[in-house]
Amino acid sequence: MMVSTAPMLWIGLYAAIASLIWTLALLADAAISIRHRKLWFPCRYSALNAASLTVLAVAVKLSMDLTTPMKSTLDQTAKTTSTAFLCVSTTHFMPSLGSMRDGEILVNLTALGILIVTLTVNVIIQKFTGVIEDDFQGVNMVIALMNVYAFIVLSSSALTVFTSKRYLEHKYNELQTKIPVEEPQGDELMDFDWLKSRVKKYWVMAEAGNPQFNMARSEASGVLFAICVISNTFYRSV
Repeated sequence: MMVSTAPMLWIGLYAAIASLIWTLALLADAAISIRHRKLWFPCRYSALNAASLTVLAVAVKLSMDLTTPMKSTLDQTAKTTSTAFLCVSTTHFMPSLGSMRDGEILVNLTALGILIVTLTVNVIIQKFTGVIEDDFQGVNMVIALMNVYAFIVLSSSALTVFTSKRYLEHKYNELQTKIPVEEPQGDELMDFDWLKSRVKKYWVMAEAGNPQFNMARSEASGVLFAICVISNTFYRSV
């Protein structure tokens, strides 16, 4: 029986708390998105940054463990869940690329890449050393490789952020010049319907030109969603 001073108990609690914090951040973003009817789920509390990567690194600690034998089915499932958790989080980061500067994208993607490569290598090592049981080896390998593929897609999309922002800014300015400017003359009151129409046009222009929105609606985002679904399908097959 594990005593309260055993290190694995505290490591497990440490990882569980980090997973809970990250899950709450994801749920908070989802709730805000639904409330404001932004179903492309922009990243606010769960954006790609140093804080989120630190929490994720702690949350996937069980998958990183190379030596501790975890023979029970529950322990092996926890390892697999940890790997799938990182994969799902990687696919979620797509919209947040649109709100970052080029230097931030490079630094954050480099840190995420190091985390993903480390996790993948550790899963491969655990497969050959037997730390991951035979029944779970295939699932863990597939999810880890899907995570690498998701990172490749994410990195490829990041290359287009700078060009996309400049293009969206150009189109916004172009559309803005096409909207006629009509000022009320003298004591003439501004028509409410006209004002409502004008505000709606500017709102649509602003939303359509949002870099996070355009990253979320890209083809690469659809690929990442498919990766997320496939990873969860394999995880549930355990």
